[in-house]
Amino acid sequence: HSISISDMAGVFDSTKQWTTDMPNPKSFVEEALRTIDSSKFLHRTDGGDVSQDTYWWVAPASLILGGLTVTFMAYHVVKLIFYKGRSRKGVDTRPNLTVGVFRNKRICTADAVLQFLFPLILPVGELCLDESGKAPSTETLARIRAKTNTVSAMTYNTTIEALDYEKETVALRNCTVLLHTRKVDEDTHIPIAQKPPLVVWAHGGGLTIGSAVDATLADFMKLVARNLHGPQGRGGEMPAWASVEYRMAPEHKFPAAIDDFVDAVLHFHEENALSDSYSSIHLAGTSAGAYLLFPALERLSRCHPNISISSVFAQEPMMPLTGDYPSEFVNAYTRTCPPRWIKWAWGSFAPGGEDVYCGMTESSWWSGYAAESRPPRFIVTLAKGDPMFGAAQALVDAMEAAEGMKMDVFVAESSHACSVLDYSVHEKMVEKLVDNLYNPTENNSEERASDESFDEDSD
Repeated sequence: HSISISDMAGVFDSTKQWTTDMPNPKSFVEEALRTIDSSKFLHRTDGGDVSQDTYWWVAPASLILGGLTVTFMAYHVVKLIFYKGRSRKGVDTRPNLTVGVFRNKRICTADAVLQFLFPLILPVGELCLDESGKAPSTETLARIRAKTNTVSAMTYNTTIEALDYEKETVALRNCTVLLHTRKVDEDTHIPIAQKPPLVVWAHGGGLTIGSAVDATLADFMKLVARNLHGPQGRGGEMPAWASVEYRMAPEHKFPAAIDDFVDAVLHFHEENALSDSYSSIHLAGTSAGAYLLFPALERLSRCHPNISISSVFAQEPMMPLTGDYPSEFVNAYTRTCPPRWIKWAWGSFAPGGEDVYCGMTESSWWSGYAAESRPPRFIVTLAKGDPMFGAAQALVDAMEAAEGMKMDVFVAESSHACSVLDYSVHEKMVEKLVDNLYNPTENNSEERASDESFDEDSD
C-alpha cells in the first residue's frame, strides 16, 4: 500500500523537536516507531479505509499452492525411487538390475538430487532417437547447444578473470584453439624464468555439444591453482591450457574430431620446439574429450613417434554401449548422461560402425605400445553411477594388463561427469594431476586410488 506524502510530512514535522531534546539515538528511534505505528498509513489512494478482510483469500491460496507444489515434487521423488524395470522413451532396462536414482547405491545423495534437477538445467535427454527412429531436429540440437554454452560460459568467464589468465585464439587447419596463459608480474611472486607445463584439453559433450569455453576446464584450472598457490600450495608456474574447439557430430563424422585434436597437439609441439615455451606437454579431457585422447594418442604413436607426451588425464572417457555390462542397466535412469543420448551420439559420430577406439580396448595394443615407446603417465577416472562404467573398466583392465604402463585409477561414487560430488576422491585426483604436471618423470608408482570395491557386478 502507498504511504501518502502528507502522512510522512506529518511524522517528520512532529519529530523535528525531538532532535534537540533527545540526544540518545535509541530513544529517538523508539519514539519515532511509536509515532509511525499510531499513524494511519494503511489507506486507499482515494482516501477510503482498507478493510483487513479484503485479502482474506491470500493465506488459503498460499497453502493450496504450496500443497500442490509439494505434492508434485513428492510424486516425482517417489517415481525416481521406485520406478524401474519398464522401458520408456528408449530407456533399455532390466527388471533385476535397473533402479531409480534415489535407490542407486553407486551414487551419493547429492548426486541423486542433481539427477532429479538436471533436466531443468540441460535437457540432454532430448538428444535421442524417438520411437520411430527419427533423430532430434536441427532446432532441438541448436537450442541445447546454445543452452550448454551459456551455462558453461558463466563458470568459465568468472574463473578466467579471477585467475588472471590471458586468452588467445589460435587458428588451425579445421579448428581453433583457445590458449590460456598466465599473466606474470611482481605480485604473483612466481619466478619468470620458470617454464609452465602445457595441457592440451578436449571438452566433453558426447561429441555433439559443448565448446572450448568449457566449465569443466575452468573447474580444473581453479583446482590446480589452489593446489599450487593455496594456503598449503607447493608453488610453481601456473600451467598453460589449450582448449581445442574440435568439429562435432552429426555435422562432422569420425575421425574429424580426432584430426582436430591431433593437429592441435602437433601445432604446440612444433611451437615449443622453436620457442621452448613449455616445460612439458600433457593431454587431458573429460567424457567425450577423454575419449578423444585415446585415438589421438594412437595416431601420434603411429605417425609421429618423436612427439613426447608427459602425461594423459582422462576423466570418465565416453565408451560405446554394447549391452555387455550391468552398469548400462543399473544406471539406466541417469539424467546427466542418459544412455539414449550416448547411443545417438555414437551413431551420429560413427554411423558406419567404425572401431572408434582403434583397437585400444585390447590389451595386446597396450602391450605393443608399452614395448615400442615410453608411455606417458596415465590418470583414468571412473564413476560407479555411469552407464559406461563397465566398458570403461574393461579399457582400464586392458591397459593395466600391459607391462610397463604407469597408471593411477580413481573410482568415484557419482554419476557421469559428477565426480566432484565425491570430494575425497576428487581431491586425490587433482593432487595426482598436479604431480604429473610438475614431476612427470618422478611419478612411476602404479596406484589404484579408490575404495576396495571395484567389481562391476557389485552394487
